[in-house]
Order: sequence, then C-alpha cells, then structure tokens
Amino acid sequence: MKASTTYRLKLASVGTLAGGSLISALALAIALAAPQIHVPVFDAFGVGAEARADAALESVDPAEALRANRASLNAAPMAAAGWLRIAWLQTRDGSPLNAEGLDALEKSYTVAPFGPDVTVWRLNFLYEHWNELTPKLREEASHETVMGLGWRLDASKISNPSGRLAASLNQVQQTRRYQEAQARARDAAAASGR
Repeated sequence: MKASTTYRLKLASVGTLAGGSLISALALAIALAAPQIHVPVFDAFGVGAEARADAALESVDPAEALRANRASLNAAPMAAAGWLRIAWLQTRDGSPLNAEGLDALEKSYTVAPFGPDVTVWRLNFLYEHWNELTPKLREEASHETVMGLGWRLDASKISNPSGRLAASLNQVQQTRRYQEAQARARDAAAASGR
C-alpha cells in the first residue's frame, strides 16, 4: 500500500469518527435538552426517560403517567425518585396507599436508604401517610429522620396528626443524638489536652 493510500484511509477513518461523534453529541444534546422529543437510539440508555416521567405527572391521565414512570424505572431501576412517583401517583386522588404503593416506598429505601436528593420529599410523604405505613416503613422513616437527614423537615406542616407527632418525636431524638455527639467530641478534645 502506498503512503498516500494509507494517509487517505486514516483521514477517512478520522473523518468518519469525528462525524459520528458530532451526530451522537447532537442527538444526545437534543434528548437531554428537550426530553419530549423522543430519540429512539437513546432508549437503551434511558436518556430523557426521567424527565418524560416528571413531565407526565402533569397529565390528567394517571395511566399515561404510570407508563412514563415505568419506562423511567426500566431505564434506571436504581432511581429512588421513580419508585416514589409510583406511590405519589397512586395516592394523588386521595386514595390510601395500596400494596403497590407500599412496595414502591420500600424499594425507594432499598435503592437509596439515605438518598439526599429525595429525603425531605420522602419523609414528608411518609409522615403524611403514617397511618397507612407498614411497621418496616415507619422504622425506615424514623431512622432516616434520627440519623440527621430530617433536619430540613418541618413537622409543623405535616397535616396528619399521628405523622406530625412521629416526626416531632423523631426530630427530638435527632437533636438529642446531635447534642450527645457534640458532648463526646468536647470530652475527647478536653481529654487530649486541646
């Protein structure tokens, strides 16, 4: 093979790679910036599925919202927000939590036990539905609150009286744990001579 032929093949390969990269980047940018524009190539990667599921929550048709949410969960089953959306969709018309909603809440704890991006919303939702929760879910919510992740939770805004009481008691326990940890740290610092 002559040098000029090799050069042309290399140049063609680089050009093809650059063109493919440009087209892929453009398609990805469109899928991320405008999730309502469906780009089938990215379905396997779940690009835009979460945003479409969020947008479907505005829908009057709960079946459409559940379909979009299931597509989001198929793409990213480790997303706690997707599992929480199932519980919210199931109760948004005032219905109590059913087995599917309770299972979705438990899965949200399985995939993100202390998920910082969903903690406040999840705790508010759980305390609002406190009477409907399983003992395991009550324990999870209490633990999440006491472990210091419920500090942004405003128990006074919880309308369910039993949930408001549980949240308040858990926040008192959280405050006590924090004060005990501070006292231990002070004692350790004093013992080391600082």
